[in-house]
Amino acid sequence: MKSILLASTAILLTQNIAKAYSLHGAKQEGKYLKIELVNMNEKYRLAAITAGISYCLNTHITVHADIHPGGSRFTASHGNFGKTGWEARATWRTGFRSNIIKSGSIHMNEAYCNSMNGLNLRVVTMHEIGHLLGLGHSKLQNAIMYTSASHAFLRHNTFTPTNDDKAGLRKLYI
Repeated sequence: MKSILLASTAILLTQNIAKAYSLHGAKQEGKYLKIELVNMNEKYRLAAITAGISYCLNTHITVHADIHPGGSRFTASHGNFGKTGWEARATWRTGFRSNIIKSGSIHMNEAYCNSMNGLNLRVVTMHEIGHLLGLGHSKLQNAIMYTSASHAFLRHNTFTPTNDDKAGLRKLYI
């Protein structure tokens, strides 16, 4: 009887996860994303590199963030954009009549991010990389892809992709 209850609980949990994430309707061509770090200081560079490593270790996606990755059409940078209400943002372009993301960029807003510790900055960077991979915002407050990545980190101590984030990536790439 316990095994039936556990199996039913697992199915219910999986169904809840499947309803929490959202997708943008676009994705990378493969499971490999190279991001060129443009004029990033050491704090931001370390956050981007460790965010990429976290995707590599915890999902089936490879993210390579480096100063000169070669052949990258994706960039990450930081600047002071003022108190705009956003910690960072990701933008991307798809091919003509295509849902394949061809290029994109991440902009970290120093007005908010400069006061963050390294782990919180990594989570915000992971959130933006998630957008470049095709993920939208999650309804789960502990997910990396929740509307506010800082909220997921500060309130729920989330610092790696959650089951919800992984479910969205599996939907796109498997």
